[in-house]
Amino acid sequence: MVESKKEATDKMSIEDIPGVGEATAEKLRDSGYDDVMAIAVAAPKDLSDITGIGEGAI
Repeated sequence: MVESKKEATDKMSIEDIPGVGEATAEKLRDSGYDDVMAIAVAAPKDLSDITGIGEGAI
């Protein structure tokens, strides 16, 4: 059976995103980004403001 993208992202943890370690994951979770899909659809500026990572790197 082919797994949908949503099913695949549901199984991922935030730390599975390349470049996201424990500290960044904690900042994201503290700001309400509890899953990969929420991060995927978030505005880069919002993620930049939360993590301190430049928008160009997001």
